[in-house]
Amino acid sequence: MILVLFLALGQWNVAADEDSAETVPGSEMYTEAVKAASVSQYGKAMAFFEESDHRGFKDAARCVGILYEQGQGVAQDYQKAMEWYRTGCAKGDVNAYVCMGLLYELGEGVPQDYKAAMEQYKKAASMGSVTANNSIGLMLYKGEGSAPDYSQAYLWFKKAADKNDPSGENFLGLLYEYGHGIPHNNRQAIVWYKKSAKQGNMIAANNLEKLQQKMAAQP
Repeated sequence: MILVLFLALGQWNVAADEDSAETVPGSEMYTEAVKAASVSQYGKAMAFFEESDHRGFKDAARCVGILYEQGQGVAQDYQKAMEWYRTGCAKGDVNAYVCMGLLYELGEGVPQDYKAAMEQYKKAASMGSVTANNSIGLMLYKGEGSAPDYSQAYLWFKKAADKNDPSGENFLGLLYEYGHGIPHNNRQAIVWYKKSAKQGNMIAANNLEKLQQKMAAQP
């Protein structure tokens, strides 16, 4: 699940936010970088992202970090990725905090540190990141750094679902289906799976199909 969140975050065409208007310094270079990355021209994308960052576009530093983390266009280097994520954080890029949190959670480029990961996710969540809400929920659900806390996990997934986030909706479906942190309720699980699936979440669609088949087979 963590990998799914990371891959979703790494989509270049959703990396920018409302500051992507053409009047923002570095936005044109950022747009060119996104175009290059979308056709796997990562070396070209790197150059454009770096120039965009130099011109002051705050999302660009994180994208350079993603290229280093994934080893696209450059040799994979988690430490350099972390450096670029820190640059993004300093410029106010909420998703850079999520990227930093993921490195701490997985122990890539830095010693694994669940407390530090949670701190980064909570910072991003305080800035409105639904991805961070789900990341916090997953850490609590899995018991990373502490005993599993399904009830608290539910609250964080609910925060994401309340913003119509398909991942948060799918996670709520799972909690209802298995009665983790809340009373078991297949009907509610179906409600949340359907909401998520309608937004194109194939994992939720698969969960929905399996649950409906299981219910149909019951006497």
